[in-house]
Amino acid sequence: LEALGALTAGLLFHFLLADHYGPVSLGLVLGALNALSAVGLLRLSQAPPNRSSGRGLQFLAAGLAVLLMLAAVVSPLREGLDRWSLSGRWRGFSLERSVDSRFGNLALTRNGGQSSVFLDGSLLFTSDDTEAAEWTAHLPLLEHRHPRRVVIVGASDPLVVGEVSKHLASAGTGTSLQVLEANAALLRLVAPWMLASSSPSLRVLPGDVRLQLAGLAPADVLLVNMPEPTTAALNRTYTREFFALVAAHLTPDGVFALSLTGGEAFVSSEHRTIHAAIYSALTSVFPQVLAVPGYRTQFLASRQPDGLTTSAQALSRRLRQRHVRTQFVTDFSLTEALSPFQTDRYLRDLTRAPEPPNADLLPVTARNYLRLWLRQQTSAGPQILDRLTGAAKGSLWLILGALVAGLLGRGMAPVGRLSVGLFAAAFGCLAMGLQLAVMLAFQALAGYLYHQIGILTALNMGGLALGGWLGGRRGLLSRAGWAAPALGSAACALAYLFAPITTALQSTPAVIPTVLGLLAALGGLLIGLLYPLTVALATSFGGTSEAAARVYAWDLLGGAIGALLGGLVLIPCLGVQTTAQVVSNLALAGVVLLALARRGPSPTPLP
Repeated sequence: LEALGALTAGLLFHFLLADHYGPVSLGLVLGALNALSAVGLLRLSQAPPNRSSGRGLQFLAAGLAVLLMLAAVVSPLREGLDRWSLSGRWRGFSLERSVDSRFGNLALTRNGGQSSVFLDGSLLFTSDDTEAAEWTAHLPLLEHRHPRRVVIVGASDPLVVGEVSKHLASAGTGTSLQVLEANAALLRLVAPWMLASSSPSLRVLPGDVRLQLAGLAPADVLLVNMPEPTTAALNRTYTREFFALVAAHLTPDGVFALSLTGGEAFVSSEHRTIHAAIYSALTSVFPQVLAVPGYRTQFLASRQPDGLTTSAQALSRRLRQRHVRTQFVTDFSLTEALSPFQTDRYLRDLTRAPEPPNADLLPVTARNYLRLWLRQQTSAGPQILDRLTGAAKGSLWLILGALVAGLLGRGMAPVGRLSVGLFAAAFGCLAMGLQLAVMLAFQALAGYLYHQIGILTALNMGGLALGGWLGGRRGLLSRAGWAAPALGSAACALAYLFAPITTALQSTPAVIPTVLGLLAALGGLLIGLLYPLTVALATSFGGTSEAAARVYAWDLLGGAIGALLGGLVLIPCLGVQTTAQVVSNLALAGVVLLALARRGPSPTPLP
């Protein structure tokens, strides 16, 4: 019944709530539903001696439900609560507009004469940052002799569009400028800046950037205008797989470019490893890659071994020939940025400690951004993370430990009771870890998750509800002694198959939502089957209600551990595929311990 409630919520969120209601409205409605539930429970539990006090609590809960529903449906009240909830985040700024999109909350703020756009609190664009826009646009376009077809991936900094248009204006007719942006709400928000000084040939194409790019003609210059790859969604435009797609859609002398936070004098070790992982991914695809350190570190790539020049004089000459006016990209700044001393030193730093290529399912940048955040909090943070990662890599030893513990404790009632609890915890951990892996794989492979998280949760919970109903049938409960380890092994096998399945999905993007949805449902079905069987095993050591409570507590404890380790350590450090294998090892250790240590009479079917 609990899983059916979650299934209903997931379906409602996916088909109705996600596109029409914000988080404040949803919170108010859920609060009202909980208050109404309190009214019903009070009526059921009201005993005659306490009838008057129970009636007072009923009126209080009913009044609270009415107030919350009024706040949810009356627009002035709801909008006032929205503004109040946002005012804490944007204290010191003037919040001009807030929009909830499928990719997160977008906020347009003003501070004096400066406008800024934030996505979920992270800065995307500042109207005064002309320097970043100039370097993002001009360096790659100057590297191409005659740029006529330009593709910009992302609209996070709309000023870049205007800077690119300056080059196309001097190229005459037959030029093309296309902007690919998945977030239509962001396009509407930044349109005033994007259209202010853009080329008449500008075309804006909303939708998934990978799908849009696959349908375009080859480009002379393709540049990434996206935020740093701090999330799985943003990481999709900084991976080896994306770079391979770009290389296939460039002209033979085409230029590809992206930029990251840099520093002319000093780059922290964490930023250096982030750059190294992306540089490694670029060099695995392109025969020539040029790294230009500075205020924004530029990475330029060409399909030809000698397609890029490091001559500042040649680039300055092209700048003058095209009559492009710039404030920060000048003859002097180009000479300084492309000086061999600076570029060679930076390249030596990148290659001194090589990183594996950043990939869709192994986001090396996620680990390094996590290390950067931990170092900002405490100097010991990265070392703790490394130790946890090393322990996770040795998860196979847990199976051997479970084998030894099961053999030594065989026939001991305390060990048997503990083995049932650890079995429940292990599969709570597997359920949460596998579901996180499915969601993050969906984010990495499909490019969006916010809207689909409802249906993925609904499928998982639907499988859980069906499994709980099937597992509670008396015929299966009477065979719980062998059925629980067998079904647990099947769930571990599913987690082990996650890696080859997701690898195959990278070449068949059309079936990604279907296959990952089926994985979520099948994982829920197997975990749902296990829960009543585990309760049945626990009844051989105690009463029914106490056994169910203990198993549920162990299950939630395992789920909490799975969420904590999976979300904060395993997925950022090892990737979604290895995460599925690690939680499978933990669960398999629970199967081994249960099969060897448990002893007692056959479980009595639950009434």
